[in-house]
Amino acid sequence: MTKRSQFVRPFRQVLLWSTVALVISGAITGSAMAQTTSASKPAAATSDDYGYSTWDVTPFFGWQWFQAFQGGNQRNYTDRFKSGWLFGERFNADVSPHIGVEAGLTLGSNRLELRPFGQTTSYASIPTKNIEISLHLVYHFQPRTAKNRFYILGGPAGVWYIPGSTLGPKAVGNFVQPTFPLEKKVEPGITYAVGLKHYVSPLWGLRFEVGGRLNPATHFGLPDSPNGPNSIYIPAKGANSSLYASIGVILRENYLYPPPPPNPLVSQTLRVDVPAATGGALTISGAQATVCPGDDVRLSVNAAGFPNPTYQWMVNGTPAGGATGQTFNLPTAGGTGSRAVTVVASGNSSTGTSAPFSTMSGHTYHLTAEAAGLNGRNASYQWIVNGQPVAGATSTTYDMPDAAGASVAVRVTVPNPSVTSSAANVTINALTPPTLTFTVTPATMPYTAGPVALRAVATASPCGGAVNIRYSGEGVTGTNFNPGSVSGFDMGNRLRSQSKAVTITATATDAKNQTVTRTAPVTVTLDPEARRLDDVVFQSMSSRVNNCGKRLLLEELTPMLRNDPGAKVVLIGHRDEKEKGSKAALALDTTRVLNAAAVLSAGKGICPQLDLSRIQMKAVGTDQSATPRPALCGASTNVKERAGQAVKETDKNAEYRRVEVWIIPSGAAMPQGLTGLTPVPDKDVTKLGCPK
Repeated sequence: MTKRSQFVRPFRQVLLWSTVALVISGAITGSAMAQTTSASKPAAATSDDYGYSTWDVTPFFGWQWFQAFQGGNQRNYTDRFKSGWLFGERFNADVSPHIGVEAGLTLGSNRLELRPFGQTTSYASIPTKNIEISLHLVYHFQPRTAKNRFYILGGPAGVWYIPGSTLGPKAVGNFVQPTFPLEKKVEPGITYAVGLKHYVSPLWGLRFEVGGRLNPATHFGLPDSPNGPNSIYIPAKGANSSLYASIGVILRENYLYPPPPPNPLVSQTLRVDVPAATGGALTISGAQATVCPGDDVRLSVNAAGFPNPTYQWMVNGTPAGGATGQTFNLPTAGGTGSRAVTVVASGNSSTGTSAPFSTMSGHTYHLTAEAAGLNGRNASYQWIVNGQPVAGATSTTYDMPDAAGASVAVRVTVPNPSVTSSAANVTINALTPPTLTFTVTPATMPYTAGPVALRAVATASPCGGAVNIRYSGEGVTGTNFNPGSVSGFDMGNRLRSQSKAVTITATATDAKNQTVTRTAPVTVTLDPEARRLDDVVFQSMSSRVNNCGKRLLLEELTPMLRNDPGAKVVLIGHRDEKEKGSKAALALDTTRVLNAAAVLSAGKGICPQLDLSRIQMKAVGTDQSATPRPALCGASTNVKERAGQAVKETDKNAEYRRVEVWIIPSGAAMPQGLTGLTPVPDKDVTKLGCPK
């Protein structure tokens, strides 16, 4: 056995038995499904009930003829397929009454004849198999409920041609054996057919079909021209065509039955006697002629002769929302003017129920309610089946489909006529806000002033009731205004006068929530305040103002004096207890003050020309009661001192060798404790000039 036959023969056997298993499984599945659908078939249905299945499976078998259009020309005689058997299975699904889609699997067997080149009476042959997988669009000329359906179909296909394992002569003559095994080939194709489906029952039917296929000729790997005497070949650019005839068994799936015929219709009228209505007179009590907005006006109604009535209060002819009780609180808060109040009372609805009516299965009922005793009243209806109201069954008629026997009744409810009372008239006065006057005295006050009592005068309106006054604004607490609570002042810079205008509001609200407001302006002033700068410190036994001290006097104090031409300067000199001995040492407190004054007023070199009348002085010797505030520049890189003139922070007594520096802005009071001040001697300062 050759390598090719070892492959093709097992494959052919597997394909054959797989197809047989597919047919058997399709038949079993179709039978089981048909039995399932048959179990739900109505009792009145027959085998000719005009139902339909939505999909089916058809195992089939038949015969096929290749090269049906070959004729006798030389090319088609070189290679040709003989006729042979086929079988397979179709899977059809109907997407509409006339149109379906179908997938098919077909296995066929044929013998291929090959004419050796130069021979006229002999040929070589080989058995072949062909497998077709197709997809069809099917059009049925009759709807799917018909018993006989003629159809046409067409669509694409894929065809596998599988050669057998032997190639030998079937008649006299010789040929050259190919040196290679023939190859399997796959070719695309087009299939078409016409046929008839005959449905024997809801379970199965018969399918008769005649069709054809056209696809490119397969060459199995053989050359497309002869290569010598008795050589085997297949010409190029050929086509394989075939016709077939088949018969199959249709296994119908998902069978749908038509609806059963309607049941007999029974019409019946049910009579209901409705009781007569009741009534009586209505009176309203509790009305007041004149009220204020927001007053509690409670009205009540006496409805004699109305058992358990329902109410609707009306104001000026309009229903009041939610006012459906025997009492009514008349809204007085919104709006003014007259109100005409009436009430409409309705007695209990009258209800009647018909006698029960019994129904039977197998019938459809059309029931009608006939209400007697309405006397012009409007009625509502409720149908009741076996003692339970039927949802939505609220019309005069009720259609009841086929069902088990039941007891049916209808209940008719009629609202009794309403009665309207005479009007109770109420007048609601208009609400007006209270009157209010408000001022704050004095209108200007210093920041340091104590709390000022706020006094506004309010008068209530006629309907307003008690009036409450409240105050608001910056600095207001309760009924007092505290100027010291006003923000926005620069407390870190008291060298200038400051002021801020605030607005205080008085709000008067009466018992009816009517409100009026008045405002009053207040100006809060803050006077300037004397400020102490850092102390100018000196070397021991020295009165010279070093560069650190000059920076304080020239770069910090002098700009302040220029910005405030009316400001004054106070200089207070000190010396350390260790500075003693000579007369000059004992006078260091004074000479230090004079040198500082000269820096401010000499008018030469780096010294400005400050009027000495703006400088006052005092020398206190070793008195250190004022806390020292030494200006030490030892850590500064911007101050360069002469040799021996720098005051170091490690010098613990330097803070006692100092001159206090004060600036007194225009309008500021002299600080307490700065007493005994004297003017700076003009001749002593002039003599010093601008210290170097």
